[in-house]
Amino acid sequence: MRLKATLMDAKQMRRVIIRMANEIIEGNRGADRLTLVGIGKRGVPLAKDIAAVIETVEQVKVPVVEWTNFEIGQAVENEISADTIGGISVVIVTDVLHTGYTARAAIDAVVKTRRPEKVRLAVMVDRGGKELPLSPDYVGVKAELTKNDIVSVSVMQTDGENRVDVYGANE
Repeated sequence: MRLKATLMDAKQMRRVIIRMANEIIEGNRGADRLTLVGIGKRGVPLAKDIAAVIETVEQVKVPVVEWTNFEIGQAVENEISADTIGGISVVIVTDVLHTGYTARAAIDAVVKTRRPEKVRLAVMVDRGGKELPLSPDYVGVKAELTKNDIVSVSVMQTDGENRVDVYGANE
């Protein structure tokens, strides 16, 4: 694989996280009745980073549910507490939206647990190529890529740095 482009470096990612946090605050008219659900190894740290910004701005500690034990097509609802979800706004946070199947499984898990007031989707990269009719509410960057391109989101907590790169097949 060869590096095709760097979509975001650490500074750009920080600005995007701050922007997305503020958009989430605005979209929910505050953070009093809000829970973030981080998907997977990189969505969880992104959700925590967004929650930290929200806490700084709103002085409200937003719960972050870690949804890491899942398989495509089989939602594991026991990872999501009904007490954390019912009657509030939920923002599902993931690193990359591609086909939409993982995001759809997370939405199903949230809704099966208890009916939230509303469910929104926040993604660091919307790379196109969706196979399901999902549209994220909060987007870090939108990049129309070929199906052979690979988006690599690195987060400090998992990878030791924050950046978003696109790789292409060697030719």
